[in-house]
Amino acid sequence: MGTLGPVVFQATGLSGGVPVGSITVENATGSPGGTARIAVTLNLNSGSSVDSLSFGIGVTPNGAAPELTDPLSFVADTGMGTPSLIDPWGTGPISVSWLSLPAALSGTVRLGEVVVSIPALATEGQTYRVRVTGASVTLGSIAMAVLAGANRTLTVVGHSYLVGDAFPLGSDLNGDGDKDDASEFGDGSLEMLDLVYALRAVTSVPGYRPPACSDRFDAIDSHPADTPTVRGGNATLNTVDLIYTLRRVTNVDPSRPRRDSRNLPCTAGAGPELVAQAMPSGEPAARLELGLPQAAEGGAVRVPVYLEAARALELAGLSFSIGMTGLQPETWNLEPGTAPPPTLVDPDVPGVLSIAWLEGLQVAAGQRLLLGYVAAPGLEPGTDGLRFVGISANAPDGSDVPVGPPALREQM
Repeated sequence: MGTLGPVVFQATGLSGGVPVGSITVENATGSPGGTARIAVTLNLNSGSSVDSLSFGIGVTPNGAAPELTDPLSFVADTGMGTPSLIDPWGTGPISVSWLSLPAALSGTVRLGEVVVSIPALATEGQTYRVRVTGASVTLGSIAMAVLAGANRTLTVVGHSYLVGDAFPLGSDLNGDGDKDDASEFGDGSLEMLDLVYALRAVTSVPGYRPPACSDRFDAIDSHPADTPTVRGGNATLNTVDLIYTLRRVTNVDPSRPRRDSRNLPCTAGAGPELVAQAMPSGEPAARLELGLPQAAEGGAVRVPVYLEAARALELAGLSFSIGMTGLQPETWNLEPGTAPPPTLVDPDVPGVLSIAWLEGLQVAAGQRLLLGYVAAPGLEPGTDGLRFVGISANAPDGSDVPVGPPALREQM
């Protein structure tokens, strides 16, 4: 179809009369050398319906932004069916038609996304104009007027990200199935939720540890520190990363280093790292253990958590997460033991409790230190099992300290 040129429709449709609705586009962002996805929506007036439609979309550079080098493409939304025609022409416009829809449309319907390949020479802050070049709709054999929505803007965002800024997750801008790429996460500031998300990643809470190839993994990997000439991080996530991020969150360390994307091939299919891969190797210097259940006030049950040292330990930090099988309490906590209180306790993931000591922890050789008691509503003997999901411990010099869990044990 390319030899025929683009199919362009008048913004007011093929016949006159009062418009029955509009076709609109949304603002979008994307990084140099990456892709941006522009949502296209049909908005019909109350009582109106259509059974075929066509529209054209154009993307053109503003100011010094470089010309597009690749044709536009279009991905139809689920339920719309395959378009009868997708006709890109050159590197600017694209036309899309459904000559016979699976079912008549009414109300507001998301039609799909125009996919734009952003030139690698584009720079942060440059923009492109996005406009509906024309639109047409019919019902049966009757052509009706439809308006083109307002012009929108595609903004080029940078490849860089703030170290430690892992929260929040935004949109999957490049369509690779995750939200772990530069410009898809973070808000440009460091706060406690960044530390909480880093804790979940370090202790391998299911669904929270990004693939090691991803930009978000690299953002969480805050140790060793960045310098003006040397990129920081060491391609591992451990408790020292939490300590460095904590210092920045609390402004003890006022530095705010940024890193450029590594641009590594990385898709959602890479999957999270296994807990076993995150565990330090070697003979454990200590073990975390879950004790026998104990009765508490009001008939509740709590489970003690111990750290037993094989040798004298001076830890810069210790973090771990505990999961529960058979029961996923909405609220649970770590009640005080004989150890100093933890720096951070995260009970907000159903079925998982994440805990971190980030201000040092000393354990004598042979000592069995009571870290605290896991307690949750509904915990009853004989029904549920606890297990360690992920563990990280580090010495003051930043080296990993192998702390092992026991095998999965039914504790209740």
